[in-house]
Amino acid sequence: QLNCARVTIHKHLFLTYILSGSVWIIEFGAIVSNGPVLFENSFWCRLVHVLTQYMTTCNYYWMFCEGLFMNVVIIQTFTIEHYLLKVCCVLGWVVPVLPASIYAVVRHLYGDNSRCWTGSSPLQWIIQGPVIFSLICSFILSINILRVLISKLRATNTDRYHQMRRSIRAILFLIPLLGLHFLIMPLHTAKGSQMEYIYSIFSAILISFQGLFVAILLCFVNEEVISVVRRKVNQYLLHSGQLDIRQSNLSSAMESTALSPKKLFSNVDNKPIVNLE
Repeated sequence: QLNCARVTIHKHLFLTYILSGSVWIIEFGAIVSNGPVLFENSFWCRLVHVLTQYMTTCNYYWMFCEGLFMNVVIIQTFTIEHYLLKVCCVLGWVVPVLPASIYAVVRHLYGDNSRCWTGSSPLQWIIQGPVIFSLICSFILSINILRVLISKLRATNTDRYHQMRRSIRAILFLIPLLGLHFLIMPLHTAKGSQMEYIYSIFSAILISFQGLFVAILLCFVNEEVISVVRRKVNQYLLHSGQLDIRQSNLSSAMESTALSPKKLFSNVDNKPIVNLE
């Protein structure tokens, strides 16, 4: 049930959260906070820095792929999801190699070759430029997603309160999924002010817990996932003799009748694209 292109894209996104978080921890723990390593400026520490930039870019591009997939599926009547998944894999893993490679070569030839490249440099725009571009594209895709959602709600003649509630829920879902909160990160406040302190805490919470927010929305409270996990647990208990077959059938029947997840979008085959509950 979960073996589909939509869930596979979710898996790739979660993988980038794990990998990017891991390399950031390695860079700050083993390099930035280690004076002798910074002074030595060896090849491996610069390689870790470039890998960190690459994984960060991959993370942003997989956020974009989430929005791209939703847009294509809700607009196209017939979508070849496996082909779309291959396109997303190229966008998410291969395309970020280009800015990361250019950044490494240019910084080696013309940049500051000290402190394992951890110091601030204008050359970082080679990485930041494509990232900002992906965020802008994700924002445009989110606007189109909301437009389609509102048009679908109006077509079903639902009341305004219901339309507003579903729209707000969709916005709250799309912001962490597509990384739209990063669009406000460049809006720094005055140095030394109270707002700067509040802004720093707010930014740290958004950046650090984004993966958790997305995991909660797509996994932990997703009824489709809960249904599959519950079914697997019942199968295990049934095979191990800890669950009576009548109890298993009753549980499956109750699950099939009680489980009615509200879907944000669905294509012509009524396959869920995003589950909010």
